Order: sequence, then C-alpha cells, then structure tokens
Amino acid sequence: MKQIKIKFLTYLLFIMMSPAIFAGVITIESAKSHLRLKISVPKDLLTINKNGKSITIKSLNADVFKKVADDLAELSTVGNYIKKMIIDPNSKETAVKSLTLELTREDIELFTFYKDRDKNYVLDFWSDSDSLLSAEKKEIAKILKQKDVEAPTVDKPNAKAPILLKRPSLVKKVIKNKKKKVVVKKINKAYRDFRYGASSIWDYEPLSPKVKNILNLERKTPEHFFPIRDRKYSKNDKEAHLQLAINLYRKKKWGLMYKSITLFYEKYGDDDHIELLEYLKANSILRENIDKGNRKPVKTAIAMLTTIAKRTKNYEMKKGILKYLITFKLSANDYVKSLDYAKMFYVSSKENFDYEESGFAAETILFSLTQLRQVEKLREVIKDKTLKKLVSAQTMLAYEIYTLIKIGKISNAIKLYEKNLKSIIQPANPTILFNVAEALFREARYKEAIRLFDQFLSNYSYITKSSAARLRIALCYEILDKDIKQTSDLYKNAINKSQDEKISYEARLRYVALRSVRKKKLTKDDREIRILLETDDLKLKRNKNLKKLLWLVRIRTLLADKEYKKALTYLNAIPLNILSKTERRVLEGDGAEAIYGIMLDDFKKGEYSRVIRVWDVYKEKYVRKVATDAYLNFIVGKSYIRTGLYNGFDEVYKSFQQLEKSPQRTFPIWVKRDGLTASNIMLNELMLIKNIKLKNWELAYKSIKVISTIYPAYRKTHYYRGIVNYKTKKYQGAERDLENYISYQKVKRIYDPSEIAEMLLAYTDSIYQVGNTKKYKKAAKAILNDTKGFGSKNIFIQEVKERISYLLIEILAAENSISSRVEIISEIKKFFKKYTKTTYAGRLRYLLGLGFVDGNNEKEGVKVFNEILKDKDVSDYIKEMVKSELSLINIKNKTI
Repeated sequence: MKQIKIKFLTYLLFIMMSPAIFAGVITIESAKSHLRLKISVPKDLLTINKNGKSITIKSLNADVFKKVADDLAELSTVGNYIKKMIIDPNSKETAVKSLTLELTREDIELFTFYKDRDKNYVLDFWSDSDSLLSAEKKEIAKILKQKDVEAPTVDKPNAKAPILLKRPSLVKKVIKNKKKKVVVKKINKAYRDFRYGASSIWDYEPLSPKVKNILNLERKTPEHFFPIRDRKYSKNDKEAHLQLAINLYRKKKWGLMYKSITLFYEKYGDDDHIELLEYLKANSILRENIDKGNRKPVKTAIAMLTTIAKRTKNYEMKKGILKYLITFKLSANDYVKSLDYAKMFYVSSKENFDYEESGFAAETILFSLTQLRQVEKLREVIKDKTLKKLVSAQTMLAYEIYTLIKIGKISNAIKLYEKNLKSIIQPANPTILFNVAEALFREARYKEAIRLFDQFLSNYSYITKSSAARLRIALCYEILDKDIKQTSDLYKNAINKSQDEKISYEARLRYVALRSVRKKKLTKDDREIRILLETDDLKLKRNKNLKKLLWLVRIRTLLADKEYKKALTYLNAIPLNILSKTERRVLEGDGAEAIYGIMLDDFKKGEYSRVIRVWDVYKEKYVRKVATDAYLNFIVGKSYIRTGLYNGFDEVYKSFQQLEKSPQRTFPIWVKRDGLTASNIMLNELMLIKNIKLKNWELAYKSIKVISTIYPAYRKTHYYRGIVNYKTKKYQGAERDLENYISYQKVKRIYDPSEIAEMLLAYTDSIYQVGNTKKYKKAAKAILNDTKGFGSKNIFIQEVKERISYLLIEILAAENSISSRVEIISEIKKFFKKYTKTTYAGRLRYLLGLGFVDGNNEKEGVKVFNEILKDKDVSDYIKEMVKSELSLINIKNKTI
C-alpha cells in the first residue's frame, strides 16, 4: 500500500511538472484606456515585434507556440484591436514557429514587456478613445443590420474588472439588451486625456497589520505585569531579609536595597531567590530612570530582564517580563528582538496552556515577520493550523492578503478577499480594506477600488494611511474621466486633510497637472496654482517617485504653455539615465514634441538653417527614440531643399523612406498636426518640391500626377501645378490652378512662408501677365487687406507684398482717370511709409510727381521731380523721363 502511495505521488508530481503548465496561457484584461493581453510562458521563449498593422510572435519551442496559437485562435478576435490571426505556413517545416496578428487600425500602439514577478509577457494595446468608440459602434451596427435588432447601449470603454473578451458573445449581448436606449458618454474636449497629466503612477506600500500597544513604557515597568508581592517574613530570617529588600525597593531606597541584597548573598548564598532579587534590581533601575525624567528603558535593565526570562521556571514571572520586553522592542522598532521574545513567549504559553497569551505572542510573531519583510517565512507561519486557532480569522485574513500583495500576487489577494467577503464581520479590519482597495487599483478595477477606499475612510479616517486613500480616490476619478470639478475637489480634499507630507505633495502635483496641464485653455487662476509645485522640504525633493512626477509635471506645464525651448532646456537637465526604460520613453516623447515645436516655429519664420541645426543636434537623443512623425521629417526635408543642401536632403529622404511603413506617433501630441498627411504622399511631395527648386519641370509634372493618382482628394496638387505653370509661363493655367486651391477653404495646409510668398506672387503675377487689370486690382486689394498682420518679420512675405502693392500702383497709373490720380497719390504715400528701403522708389516717386501734376498740383509735382534729379540713387532712365515731364511743363507754361 505504501508503494502504491509513493507511485501515485510521483505520478502527480510528474503531471505538475509536465508541459501542461502552459494550459490556458492567454488572459485578457479590458481597461478604459487600453487592452492588456497576458501570455503566461517562461521568459525568452517568445519574440514579439510590431510592424504597421501587424504583430509577429515567434518561438523556437513548438509546445509553447502551439498553446499560444490555439488560445488566440479560440478568441477569434479581440475587442476592436485584433482583427485576425495568421499562422505562417512555413512554421511546420522550420524550427522557428511564427504567427501574425493583424490589427484593426494603424493608429493602435503596442507596448510589450516581460513581467518577471508574474512570469508573463504583457502586451498593452493603446488606441485613441474616440476612434475606438467609433469602431465599436460601427461593428455593433453591422451586427444589428445582420440580425435585424434594435441598437443597444454603447458606453465608452471603462476600467471594469478584467473580463475575457470573445467576439461571438457580442451578438448575444446585443440581442439581450435590444430595448435599451443608446447613451454615449461625451468626451470633455476642454481637457486632454489622463496620459497628458501626472500620468506617473506607482504602487503604495500595503498597510501592515498592527499589534495592540498593551503598555505605556514612559510610566510603567515589568512590575505592571508581574507585581512584587510580600513575603511570609515571620516564617524565618531568610524570608524576613527578602521582605526587607522589598520594603526598601518600595520606599525607593535604592542604595540600601542594593546593600541588603549583597548582604543576603553573603549570608545565604546564590539560591533560588536570585531571580526575585535580580528582578528587584532591574525594576529599581527602570523606576529610578523614570523618576529622573528619562522615559526610555536602560539597556542594563533590559539585559537583566532577558537573562531572568530565559532561566526562570516561574511562568507568571516569565510572562510578565516577556510582555514588557516585547512591548519595549516593538516601540523601538527592533523587530528582530521582538520576534525572538515572541517566539519564546509563544512556546512557554503553549506549554502552560495559556492560549490567550499564545494568541498575543502569535500576533507579535506575524507582525515582526511583516516588518522584517520575511514574506516567505510569514507565508509558512500563516499555514500553521494551531496558529489559526489562536488568532482571529479576520486578523489571519489581513496577514494573508498583506503577504500576497507583498509578493506580487495581486489577483490572488483579491480572490481571497472575495472568497471570505461574506464572513467578514463589520467594520472590517482596516488592513483588509486598504490593501484590497490598493490591489483593485493596481488591477485597474477603479470603481471597486473607490468603494473600498470610501469604506476605509468612513471607519478609519484617523489612520495615517487615510491620506493615501483620499488621494487614490481622486486619482481613480481622474483616470475614469469623471466630472472635472468633482475630481478637483477630491484632490483639494486630499491636500487639505493629508496627515502625510509625501501624499500631500503628490496630491498637489496631480492637482496642478489636472488644472494647469490637461486643461487646454488656461486662465490666470489655472497658472497661479503652479505655486503648489514649490517646496523647501528636502525629504520631498529627494523622494524618488515624487521627484520623477515633479519632472514630468514641470516639463508638461511648459509644453502646455508652448514654451518649447524652455521645456527642452529643463528636459536636458534631467538625468534620464537613472530612469527606467518606460519612464525615460515618456519624457523622450515629450522631448520629441518640444523639438517639433521649436522646429515648426523656426520653419514658419523661414529660419530653415535653424530647423536643420536643431534636427542634427537632437534627432538621436529624442526624436528617433519614439515613434516616427511623418510631418516632422517632411519639414526637415523641405528645409534642406530651401537652403540648397541637397546631399543632406538625400540622406533625410532615404531615412524617411525606411520609416514609411513604421507606425506613426499618436502620443504624445502637444503640437497640433494640421499639416499631417500620409507618409507616401509626403515623400512624393518632397521630391516634387526638389524638382521645382531645380527647375526639372517634366519631373515635377510627373510627381504631381503620381500624387493625384495615390490620393485624388489631395487638393495641394492644384497649388504645385499652379506654381509649375507660373514658372513655365503658362499664366492662365497657373491662375486657374491657384484659384482652385485658394477657394478650397477646408484644407489649406501651408505653413512655409516661402510657399505662401510663392503662391501670392504666382497668382497675382499670373493675373497681371494675362492682362486682367480689373481682376488684379480686386485680388491685390483683398490679399493686402487679409495679410496686414501676417509675415511682418518674414522677408519673403514682405517682398511679395511689396511687389503686389507696386503692380497695383502701376495699374492705377495706367488708368489715368481722375479717381485713379487721387488713389495713386494715397497708395504711393502708404507704400513709402511701409517700405522705406524699396527698390521701386525711383519709379514710384516719378508716378507720384505725375499724380500731382495731373491732379492740378503742379507746384508739388515739380518739387518731387526736382528731388528725383538731385537723388544719386535714382536710375538715369527715370531721370530722363523726369526731365521730359519738366520740359513739357515749361513748354505748357510758356505757351500759356
């Protein structure tokens, strides 16, 4: 029979260690902001890569690969993230097994890492909430169309408890809820989402169970537990001598007491009464110390009491001393000694069947192990059946939950709580409430976490951890995107009622981020609250988590204010090398946005060389460490073309081509992407701009045709065709194409001042060259009026506006009507006021003189003509015309 048992156990062990451990390797958790897929396999057995809309999973272990593939196949599709799975047909023949997950959209981002603690790969799928909701609504509408049922309620994705997502169940859910009204939660467009605020979150330490303080050491001695009783002094001289020592002790005659004890040893020797006499000495030392105002026990007395406790056979004495020593060591945070004393007390109390005291000793053992972080030892002790009988069930549950959280088994802690929920007597142990709430928070079950944190605060608001509970509730509200005013009030409540300086400062940082970073349109009050970021407390400044959060909030306040240069300067001062990979990536993403903002500002000003310089300095440090940005590469390539650095352009173009299929950056986006289009169009557009710059007109026309074929709706092709027609003197075609582009108001994506200048010049010049003076006057006046405050510091824009103004004056001069004479004088005066150093000065002064003469102000006209003749900078051709006009005036006057 024994042999059979052994074989059975061996077989059972074999089963437990077999590859069946991979059973059920896929679990899926749905949160508000993302979808999490966990693959529970040993480390380094899988390689996971994302390229565009597909994710490739490879493995050399056939068993692991088969289990992962089978589990994924059972799921069919996952939410609105994974469309389908394709297994590489060559996997059967090769050692490398491979499968591909096709995503529903390109804007879905993947963050993957291996969690050593839980021994699983974590794949987080992130997507914009709006597009996700839209996709889900479309899919449900499609199913409804097929099933001919009424639309169900469609809520935004939220942070519910982790659920297994299987697409087949969606149809059943739709049919079941067919009578419900459609209620879609509105997104608060006045605020950015939570990722843009104080998004750095860390785990709080679980609340450790406490041991009841049974003694005030400042006023009590071991005599409180084991009082010194009178002796039967009439029995004999020995007892009478002992009573004398006790009387002297009570009268606080310490010196006489010591002499009496010494005399006793000399007279009667070292017998059984040594424990009592040493106990008197130890208590006298402690009492004398208290009388002198020193509330802390003396080491000598503690050593004496420890010796007595170890050697005495008097259980009552041992009990009293050990209870005192345990209390003393707990108050001194000496958990190693408190554990030793508790073990000694536990053994002694059990031997003497004192189970009440055994319970106290057992709790002290658990508490000491907890404080010493000996989690594995604590788990062993908790399993002891005898211990479970001595300690209350709720206290044991508190320690079990605490232990599970400490070792990272969060879901197990929650399951244990849920299993015992009905048996928990209210009010529940504060340790249970706080720790389970924290576990739920870590598992993104925010609504349930709020409920437990609220329950904790209702009963235990006086505990220091209540500060953390208040802040967690506010953070849950923010993550769940609840009412902003409510969330703000919760943060203010956490700041004002906090008993913990660290929690208070964290609440201040998160409150500032909510009001002053996530909010899109800031008021003066919103900016003033940033004073809450300041602190003189060195402990707070040195706290690792608070320091990182402060860095994040500071840089994001600058980005929110569009202070991109200051943001980059601040970021450069942060030691990124000390941060984790994830933390570093967040700041690098913000850094890439700061660089983009700086480059875009310079690009709009026409400072192309500065764009290139910023790109060269920071592209490796920030930009290329995060997801690619098509438009950033576009303006860099364009800047190289504008400066004529074609070798540099070729390098950028080549790298841009390699990134064409890479996923584009969708977060963070601090700088608005109004000019954002597809990568393949931008690549062709860059080549088109280069061909225009190099006057390769045939290649330019071909590039325009290619872009029109790829994306017929791309209106900017009209702009480029107009420019090429103008450059090749096809003025009617240029006028037509540019009008088509300008008239399309919805998508005018030109931020390059050179392009704007070229467009205005090409359009007005084409009208002028065609000879449509009436249309030119109308267009020129409209352009000059609309661009009054535009491009005042840009030389390209100013030169074009100067030329348009000049040609308008020439047309007015050619009309030679009474109204035009008055207008021409006014326009020329405005022109000289605006363009003091114009190259058209001589010609315009000549026209001004003519205007005065033709307008019956001959004296003023002659004056202008004479000034022209004296001006050395005026060309001889203009002076000859002036002389002719003066001659005609003289002849006219002589004739009269």
